[in-house]
Amino acid sequence: MSKLYISFLWHFHQPFYKDFSKDTYLLPWVRLHLTKNYHMMGKLIDREDVKVTFNFTPCLVEQIIDYVNKDTDDLFVNLSFKPPASLNEEEKIFILKNFFKVNWDKVIKKNPRYSELFFKRGYSFDKEKNYEVIKSFSDQDFLDLQILFNLSWISEISLREDEELKRLKDKGEKFTEKEKLSLLKKQESLIEESIPMFKELYRNGKIEISTSPYSHPIMPLIISTDIAKRCQNTPLPSPPFSRTEDLNLQLKEGKEFIERTFETEVSGLWPSEGAVSREIVPLITKQGFRWFATDEIILYKSKKITKRRDLYKPYRLGKVNVIFRDHTLSDLIGFTYSSMKTEDAVNDFMSRVRYIRDNLSEDGALFIILDGENAWEFYPGSGIDFLSNIYRNLKKEEGIELITVSEAVSKVKSEELETISTGSWIEGNFRVWIGEEEDNISWKYLKHVRDDFEEFTQEEKKKAKKAIFAAEGSDWNWWYGNEHQKATHFEFDSLYRRHLMSVYEINNKKPPDFLFNSILRGEEMLIQIEPKWLIKPLIDGKDTDFFEWVNGGLWKGEASDGAMVISEPIIELIKFGFDMENIYFLVKFSNTGLSFKNFSLEINLRGEHGRKRKIVFSKEDDNLKLESEIPAVWEFDKVLEVKIPFLDLGFVRGEKVSFMVLFYVEDKVLARLPQRGRLMFTLPDDYYECKNWEV
Repeated sequence: MSKLYISFLWHFHQPFYKDFSKDTYLLPWVRLHLTKNYHMMGKLIDREDVKVTFNFTPCLVEQIIDYVNKDTDDLFVNLSFKPPASLNEEEKIFILKNFFKVNWDKVIKKNPRYSELFFKRGYSFDKEKNYEVIKSFSDQDFLDLQILFNLSWISEISLREDEELKRLKDKGEKFTEKEKLSLLKKQESLIEESIPMFKELYRNGKIEISTSPYSHPIMPLIISTDIAKRCQNTPLPSPPFSRTEDLNLQLKEGKEFIERTFETEVSGLWPSEGAVSREIVPLITKQGFRWFATDEIILYKSKKITKRRDLYKPYRLGKVNVIFRDHTLSDLIGFTYSSMKTEDAVNDFMSRVRYIRDNLSEDGALFIILDGENAWEFYPGSGIDFLSNIYRNLKKEEGIELITVSEAVSKVKSEELETISTGSWIEGNFRVWIGEEEDNISWKYLKHVRDDFEEFTQEEKKKAKKAIFAAEGSDWNWWYGNEHQKATHFEFDSLYRRHLMSVYEINNKKPPDFLFNSILRGEEMLIQIEPKWLIKPLIDGKDTDFFEWVNGGLWKGEASDGAMVISEPIIELIKFGFDMENIYFLVKFSNTGLSFKNFSLEINLRGEHGRKRKIVFSKEDDNLKLESEIPAVWEFDKVLEVKIPFLDLGFVRGEKVSFMVLFYVEDKVLARLPQRGRLMFTLPDDYYECKNWEV
C-alpha cells in the first residue's frame, strides 16, 4: 500500500484594524479570534499530539503583540471594563449595537439570558428608539451583557477545562463586577500565553510556521493590476497600479518579523488568497522561501493533468516547490461539515481520505489548506469535537501520517512544473478583488495615495509605511462589488479609507477630499442579471422541477453579520424570470427564516420610467397572506412562488425593472436581497422570441 502524508495548513489572518494616525483599534477581531479560535487551535495540537502547519500573517501577529503589551486603545476593551453605572448614553448605545456580534444559532439562541437581552434590545437597533431601549436596560442588564459577550469569545477548551470559566458559563446571569474583572483577566492571560504557546509547539517539533506578505496583499496585483487580464475579461483600472518594490518589501519584512517573533526559520509562503502568477516566483525565491502554496485550480491551468492522483505531490518550479490544496476537502471543512452531525462529517472526511490513499500509485501528499478561524463559529462546540476526531482517526489509520508541509515536500517525490498560471483559489481569477466598479475605484484611490507617498521625504515615508502596507491588503476589496454583501462592507470601506488618510495625517498633511467619500455605491448600484429565456413555472409553492426555473435569474442570500451573526441566511435564495406577459418570483426561506412566527416579506419593484410597486406578504401565526392590492397568483408551501402580470404593475414590454426583497420582523429589516443595490432585468419586448431564438 502506498503511504499518504497529510499536511493541514491553517491560515491565521486579520487585517490591520488599527488607525495608525490615532493609534487606536477600530474593530476587536484580533483580540476576540485570538482568545477563542487561535488559542483553541494551538491547544488542540498539543493535546492530540499531531503535526500541522500554521500560517501567520505578519499584520495579525503585530496586532497580537500590541494586545500582549497592552499597547492598544480598544473601545470594546475599555467599555468591557467600565462599570455599568459609569456608562454614559453614547457608551450604552455602543454596547447595545456591538455586544450581540456573536453567532445567533450557536450562542445567543442557546443562552436564555443572552436571548432575553437580545429580544429586549430588539432585532435591530433603531437610533430613533435608542433612548427608550437604554432606559429599559438596568445596570445588571449591561453587566450581564458585558460578561456574556466576552465569555462567548473565549476558547471552548478553556470553557471546558477552567473551573472559574465553567462556573461563570453555568451561572448564566446576575453576574457581579468582581466576576467580570476575573473574566477579563482570564482573557488577558489567554492573550499573553498565545505566542509563547506557538513557540513551544514549534520547539517541540509539532508545528511548522509559514507566513504571507506583511499585510496580506494580492501579490500579482501589487506587481501590476494589468496581470488580471490573463484570467478575467473585466474592466481594469487605467492607468494600472504597479509597485513591485512594495511587494518585495512586504515579503522581506514579513518573513523577518515572523522569524524574529517565533524564533523560527520560515520556509513556506501562502500567497494571500492563493493568488499567483509567474511574476511572483522570482520574488519568492529571492527572499529564501523553499515552498509556496495555491489551489488545485491553478495546477489544472498550469499543466495538463490526466489523473486526480497527480494533485497529491509537490511540484518543482525552478528553485522553489509548489503545493496545491485539495479544493474539495478544504472547502468541505470550511463550509459544509459544520452543518452535519460530527460523526457523519468525520466519517465522510475519512472515507474521502481513504479513497485518495487507496488510489495512489506511489507515496503521495494531501494538502488541506483553509482559514483557521472563521469556520469554527458555525460548528457545534466551536469545532473541537470535529477536529479532535479528525486528528485521532488520522493518527490511527494505516498508511496515513500527519506531517508539516516542509516534511511532505522532503518526503514525497516532486514533479517538474514549467510555469504557473495566473489566478487565485476562487475560480482561478481575481474577480473578487478587481474588475467591478467599486474594486477599480479602490485601486484608483490606492494609486493616487501611493504616488503622493513617493514624493514624501524618507522620514515621512518611514512614518507612513505601515499605513501604505495596510491599504495594500486584500481584505478591503473583498467587500467591494457584488460578490460578498454583508453589513461588514460599511466598516471595511471606512477602515480602508482611514488607512489611506493616515498616510497623510501621520505626517500632518491634509488628505485629498475624495478620501472622505465612500466607495460604496449603495442604493444606486444596479446588478444586472438577465434571465436566459422565457419561463412558465407552475405556481404551486414547490420548487420541485429544476427545469421550471433553469432559464430564470438567481440570487443567493448570505448570512447576516450585523446586529447578530446568523449561521445561515434568512432568505436562502430568490429566483425570477418572465414570459411575454408575467413576471415570476420564487423566494426560498432557510430554516432560520421559517422559524419566525410573524414576519413580512416585501418585493420592492421599480421600472426605469419611475413606476414603483410593492408586493407585500405577511405571516402571522404560520399563516401567510397577500397584503397588496396588486393582483397576483401565489402559493406558499416549501417556497413562495408569485406570478404578476407586468401590465398590472404599470410596466411595459422592453422596460428595465429593478427590485429587491425585504424581510421584516417588528417593522425592522432583518434581511435584504441583495444587501446593497437592486437586481435588474429587462422585460421581453415584442421581438424577444425572434431575437433570442436558437436551434
